Amino acid sequence: MEENIFAIAIHALLAAFGGLARQLNMMNKTPLRPVSLISGCIIASFIGVIFYFLSEHFKIDAYIGYAAAGLSGWVGPQILDTIVRQVFGKAGVKLQDEDKGKDE
Repeated sequence: MEENIFAIAIHALLAAFGGLARQLNMMNKTPLRPVSLISGCIIASFIGVIFYFLSEHFKIDAYIGYAAAGLSGWVGPQILDTIVRQVFGKAGVKLQDEDKGKDE
């Protein structure tokens, strides 16, 4: 169990670094605000944990999982939207966002 907690923490940390790198990269376009920096890292960490579970489920090599966690932190919530659409779409579940897009 301790191995899992350590691996989850590594994935979350790498994703947070990916989110931090993204925020720092965006500094020349928009000013960096502490709130957006902290929230971006928290969201990225959550994404990293999700990627840990996905990499465990699909038996992905640890280093590939680490890289995916960092990259997913860089990409941010958009990657979660894509995963949710794929998973729930295959299950036949309609999402609210899909209904809104058809009306507009």
